[in-house]
Amino acid sequence: ALTSIATDYFRTLGIPLLQGRDFDQRDTEKAPRVIIVNRAFARKYFPGQDVIDKQLRMASDTPATIVGLVGDVRGFGLDREAPPIAYLPYQQFTLPYMTVLVRTSSGASDVASTLRGIMRQLDPEMPVDEVEALDRIVGKTIAQPRFRTMLLTAFAVAALGLAVVGVYGVISYTVAQRRREMGIRAALGATPRDLLGLVMRQGLTLAGAGVLAGLAGAFALSGLLSGLLYNVAATDP
Repeated sequence: ALTSIATDYFRTLGIPLLQGRDFDQRDTEKAPRVIIVNRAFARKYFPGQDVIDKQLRMASDTPATIVGLVGDVRGFGLDREAPPIAYLPYQQFTLPYMTVLVRTSSGASDVASTLRGIMRQLDPEMPVDEVEALDRIVGKTIAQPRFRTMLLTAFAVAALGLAVVGVYGVISYTVAQRRREMGIRAALGATPRDLLGLVMRQGLTLAGAGVLAGLAGAFALSGLLSGLLYNVAATDP
């Protein structure tokens, strides 16, 4: 992927510069062509090599020199691996559109009118399509996985509640059925702790059997969740 960017793009988004330099005022239209690549690009096209000062031939058949290496960005979704990206300076690779990125301590709604006013001062004919916070844009990309996670969590909590109520009901019924037995044990010298231990052992045996059966079922059916996960194995604890 090719991306045309202006100076301070990486600093604004917090993308680390790993090697070399950023674009600056030297990289004008008439200057030698330069390019910055991300780590995924270097791994794919220059495995095990130092990419700085390597030459790339662009579509215009003009060679460009790699002057920097930056970290990867999952620009096409958090559930996808970072693609190889080559960044070109905007002065040398101009596009008919652009996205303006602004780092601010205020919310997007607080600075939207200010940004629109600045754009009108620069060019009254330039339309401003939309002003939106980056975290909201990222939130839209994970809305569906987040909903599925919340739904599964709700089902899991409901299942846990039913299991607790079920175990309590079984133990309560069993204790009621064994009331005469416990009376005889108490008459023969069993202490309240002994009787409590008897009930607890039975309850823990039932719960343990349920946990083992649940783990076996979860492991067997974990493949059904593989499509809902990324960067986590379906059998990860």
